[in-house]
Amino acid sequence: MNDFNKIEELIDTGMSVSLREKTGAGFSDKLMREITMMKEFEKQDKKTFKLMNVVVAVAASIILVSGVILAWLIGSGSGDESGAGAFSYLKDGINSFGYKFMSLFGLSPTGDVFVYILIAGIAISVFAVVERFVIRRGYN
Repeated sequence: MNDFNKIEELIDTGMSVSLREKTGAGFSDKLMREITMMKEFEKQDKKTFKLMNVVVAVAASIILVSGVILAWLIGSGSGDESGAGAFSYLKDGINSFGYKFMSLFGLSPTGDVFVYILIAGIAISVFAVVERFVIRRGYN
């Protein structure tokens, strides 16, 4: 309790001394300069945040469009014709590898599952890169 009283006394004396002291001659000029600089920085921050929102929107739309294109390319090979799609060779290779490898564990996933996992991994990687270099840099 005694330490608390000493801290209180120190604060009280510091406040009373600071109230008695006069400010310097250029204090109001420095204060106004600081306020105008803060306003200018705020304007610049608003411009930066608008630009960052546009960049994030463009990156998100690129991710979305690439996902749609990949889904279309994968879906184009699922018809009656074999080898009709752009990723049919990839699916066939993954199917053969998947059946050989996963049959050791008693599982038999199709190539579509591996392709979807690959697409999800690519999307996660792209988002991680965008988040690291664009979003964090813009808001820090």
